[in-house]
Amino acid sequence: MSKWNTEQIDSDKRILFIILLTLFTSLLVWTCILVYDIKRDVNQIKKSLLEIEEILEPIEHIDDTAGLIQHMNSETNISAEANQ
Repeated sequence: MSKWNTEQIDSDKRILFIILLTLFTSLLVWTCILVYDIKRDVNQIKKSLLEIEEILEPIEHIDDTAGLIQHMNSETNISAEANQ
């Protein structure tokens, strides 16, 4: 092989290495962003579930439907007064 061919092959290898390194780095950054977003979504879902649990906890011990309706009306009135 001539000197020019060996230099061309070395240059091609270097370019291929740079392309693969860039691709790997891009995939790593994308994966990190994806994992961060998933963690943030999971935390938001946990907060929502805790809020739902706080809302449902007082009414889980009500056995009669009339008491449930009365409790829900009192909650609505309290919310309406708080908004004013």
